[in-house]
Parts: sequence; C-alpha cells; structure tokens
Amino acid sequence: MDGGRNRGPGGQLITLAIEKARAVETEELIHATRPRRISLRPYHPAVDAALVFDSWCKQIRRVAPFRSMDGQDFHEHRRIIEALVARCSPIIAYETGHPAQCHGYACGEVQQDGKQVLHMVYVRRIWRRRGTAGTLLKTLFPDLGKAPVYYTHDTRSARYHAGRWRLRLNHYLVHP
Repeated sequence: MDGGRNRGPGGQLITLAIEKARAVETEELIHATRPRRISLRPYHPAVDAALVFDSWCKQIRRVAPFRSMDGQDFHEHRRIIEALVARCSPIIAYETGHPAQCHGYACGEVQQDGKQVLHMVYVRRIWRRRGTAGTLLKTLFPDLGKAPVYYTHDTRSARYHAGRWRLRLNHYLVHP
C-alpha cells in the first residue's frame, strides 16, 4: 500500500500518470531517432482528407486575417481550400512501407501563366526539420530556388520556407 502518498485529489495514482508520460516520451524518442525514410504518394481523399483539412484550417486559424474571422466567413474559406485540394491534389509524404503513416503534405500548382504557387505545406511536428518539407517542395517545383515561387497562405511554416527558398507571398493567386 502507498499510504495515500501517491494519490492525487481524484484518487488516481500519480505514478500511473508519470508512467504514461514516460511512455509517450519514449515513443516520441523512438520516432525522433528513427532514420528518416520517406516516400511520396498522391492524395487519397478517403485516407488523407481529415489530416489535410484539419491541419490546413488549424494552421491558417492562427494568422491574420483568419484569426479574427467569424465561423461563417471561415466556413467560406474552407470551401476555397476544398476547391484548391480538388484542383491541385496534394502530395503526401509518408514513412516508407507504411503509406497510411503520413508525415505531411504539400499542395501547389503551376498556373497557366507559368507561376509556381504553393498553397500549403505542412509537416507533423515530430517529423519537422528533417527535410520532409524540402522534399515535398522540390517535388512540386523542380526549379525551387531558381524561379520564383509564390505562396498563398501566410502560415508560420510558409514564412520559414519563404526565408529558405525565397518564396513570395501573394494571397490573390488562390484563384488562377
């Protein structure tokens, strides 16, 4: 018996919470130390739609002008995202041998006038800073770094890659 020393206010054992936290840390460490083996595949709506739409909406909800939008206006922008995904079909990065284990995605296009336009790049936190986004961007835009590439959604990730790959912000390229 622990004599009540390890019990929290709800009566649960604190040691169980500590063990669970250690298990999560251990799993994150295992993922973080794995050699990076990614493959790319096309977007499959049945498998990828939840990740793409959820992450896209969460990323843009943090920045102006979306931060101050009411629900109805934001819902209207989701329709724009749906149209972009249908038109541009994102590329999905996944762990080699495990196509359902998505690391991230990029959605972009080369428009009729030749403009290269990135609409969204997203990599799950645990897989960031390992070259996944660069691989996705280079696949979408083989001339990355040589020819101008524009981005339409001003997220933290886009700003980071803008500095690295000299991307230019242009919201108006959402509609070709």
